[in-house]
Amino acid sequence: MKKIFTTLFVLACAYAATAQPYATGKRTVSFFDNSRSAREISTDLYYPANTAGNNVALASGTAKFPVVVFGHGFLISTSAYKWLADSLVKNGYIVAFPTTEGGILPSHLNFGLDLSFLCSRITSLNDSSSSFLSQRVVKRAAVAGHSMGGGASFLAAAVQNSSIKAVFNFAAAETTPSATAAAFLDFKPTLVFSGSSDCVVPDSVQEKMYNNILIACKTYINITGALHCQFANNNFICQAGQIAAGCGFTSLGTQTVLSKTSSLVLPFLDYYLKDICLRGDVFVNTYNSITGVTKRRSSFPFPSCGVLPVKLLSFNGKIADNHSNLYWTTSSEENFDHFELERSADGNSFRLLGKVATKAVNGSGASYSLIDAYPYAGMNFYRLKMVDRDGTFAYSGIIKLETAKKSVAVTQLYPNPVKDILNVQLQSEKRQVVSIGVFDVTGKQLTLSSVSLLTGINNTSVVLTKFAAGTYILQYKNDRGGFVGTFKVVKD
Repeated sequence: MKKIFTTLFVLACAYAATAQPYATGKRTVSFFDNSRSAREISTDLYYPANTAGNNVALASGTAKFPVVVFGHGFLISTSAYKWLADSLVKNGYIVAFPTTEGGILPSHLNFGLDLSFLCSRITSLNDSSSSFLSQRVVKRAAVAGHSMGGGASFLAAAVQNSSIKAVFNFAAAETTPSATAAAFLDFKPTLVFSGSSDCVVPDSVQEKMYNNILIACKTYINITGALHCQFANNNFICQAGQIAAGCGFTSLGTQTVLSKTSSLVLPFLDYYLKDICLRGDVFVNTYNSITGVTKRRSSFPFPSCGVLPVKLLSFNGKIADNHSNLYWTTSSEENFDHFELERSADGNSFRLLGKVATKAVNGSGASYSLIDAYPYAGMNFYRLKMVDRDGTFAYSGIIKLETAKKSVAVTQLYPNPVKDILNVQLQSEKRQVVSIGVFDVTGKQLTLSSVSLLTGINNTSVVLTKFAAGTYILQYKNDRGGFVGTFKVVKD
């Protein structure tokens, strides 16, 4: 595409110019995991602020921040990783360090579960009106750690936790249960660091973990000459153990180790947690050019971030008659193919809602609209995927629209017209049984059936094979007999 490198350079500069260098605020917060007898998880929480300090206010504005939960090493204070907290916070991240399992006989399993729990709990604070993080958290988290905490990050990643979107760790140690075995269940993008001069946890340990990650996009960086405790900024207790193990000295400076680490961690997180496509390019370019390391990588190619020849002026929507009406306008389109409108119930997992072909003429702009006739009950998130003729694509920003909460909502109904089987997706606020009536246009009931729903999304179907061609009315009632909705269906 024309001027691609110039455009990428300009956008990269724009990213650097607009990224707010936040100050670091800190609070110590206790969270309680009710699934483990209200286990208390004391946590050092670092967050973006206007002024650095303890218990200061969150940074002003409306920006939302993803979450990184980091596990400390054996007997290592969380303060040893303030270098990482400062690096991430100033770039717009919330960073949590649980202080649990800091004793001489830690439970690795509980520590891994603490990390997983915090990923879910802290991202959920976005919806808590009583939290200072209310409406300021991106519901995406990375789980991470060093040494024991690095091993525990694999234990956390092995738990099926939808809030965890990425994993990274430094000099990860084996744990009980086995972190090496848990890596088999790590299906998240993963970035593994080790040090070639580490005799506390030799690099062969991390390499085995890396090799066991079978499905996820994964990267392994072994920093030549790096020691175990350099990742903890040479924490005193860590160094004492390191010297006792016989590897306390190296010619490689600690700041060099931390700089190499940050140069990959930041674009890695920006890509997977902030959905900044260009930062994926930065990650790949940094990986390709970094020196003083041995490295391996296994991943599908990242989507192209070539900026499309379409200029999006606006993208918005409104709720009318319980439908989501989406509108967008472009100022110019050249060699452009189509839009794909995507929808999500949580702002993270998006699915295709509909496609709209370009209608601009001779490079001009145009206005578009699409109706979501079956929105989710409650919050709906929408974004545009803008696709060029050569397959290159980019995403718009995300907008959200809120509909009334319902006991049951129909969130998909297709195909319509239908030949044999009508697919119906139902969103239920609880386990319940709903009734389904099929009527002809005179109001005569032809069939009555029921379906048991679980809490959340349920995919069901209505068989219309024996019905004659024509128009029918589909009517749903909830378990209290209240109307869920009435829908016209055309049978071919």
